[in-house]
Amino acid sequence: MSATARARGGSEPCERIVNNCRVDETIDRWADSIAAPMSEIKAGDIVSLLGVPEWLVHDLPADERDAIFGFIGREAVVEKIDDHGYLWIGFWTTTGDGEGAFYSGHSFCLPRECVTGL
Repeated sequence: MSATARARGGSEPCERIVNNCRVDETIDRWADSIAAPMSEIKAGDIVSLLGVPEWLVHDLPADERDAIFGFIGREAVVEKIDDHGYLWIGFWTTTGDGEGAFYSGHSFCLPRECVTGL
């Protein structure tokens, strides 16, 4: 476990799975957010995604992995916090061609160490 994850009290360091071009930026953002009281995050709060744990993406197809990595740094609403303490967030888009619309996205759970409150 990294020093940053230990400092945050986390058991699942997110930074080890972040793709190479985002590691330094993400670790810096984690360091800046260590003082943020993560226990105060609740359903309905807006958070910024800092990284994703390996177990979330390890068996996904490359295009889905890339999509999830693309959410790093974006904001999302915490939809709920489950009985295990994981935060459920989602990223959605709507596309249309004038004759209809298509709504798609990804929803997943994360440990609190992977987000920072805003």
